[in-house]
Amino acid sequence: IQYTDSGNFDFAYYKNHKHRSREYKDKQTNRMRFRKDPLSPVVCHAIGFMLLTGRRCGSEVLKLTWDQVDKTQFETVTYSPLQNKSNENKTYILGPLASKLLKAIWGARTSAGNPYTRRGDDRDNYVFPSIRFGKTTWQHKTQKTAHITRPHKTWFNMLEELSLPKVPLYN
Repeated sequence: IQYTDSGNFDFAYYKNHKHRSREYKDKQTNRMRFRKDPLSPVVCHAIGFMLLTGRRCGSEVLKLTWDQVDKTQFETVTYSPLQNKSNENKTYILGPLASKLLKAIWGARTSAGNPYTRRGDDRDNYVFPSIRFGKTTWQHKTQKTAHITRPHKTWFNMLEELSLPKVPLYN
């Protein structure tokens, strides 16, 4: 995913990628292999936001809603007493890169054909929406969570592509 000159995202790879079967036969070894899916841009942005801000993965980043973000300057995020250990609202000032990331995600919501496009359901409230919301899982259950819940697979795939050792995400 690339930034354009205007500060928005270029989702060309994500739009043009054809999802293929994950299993294929290696012609040299005559063994079955598994093809890796492309990294989800929403999960990659959530991981980037987590690394830029130092916020907790599950409770503070993945459940972040647009109501918590100051959308005038994109410089602060406010957590309610239900989302932190104290009994008061906590406001955190974001760095310039985290602000730029949130601003680009907010701008991507209006353009068609990307994972942030508004859909008219609960996903529109979340900064990092789930693409699986409302779909049936392999366990034949309907996905009811409108935000990303487990970025760990993408995190480990990112580390593997960069030839880095497996280090768990901070929860």
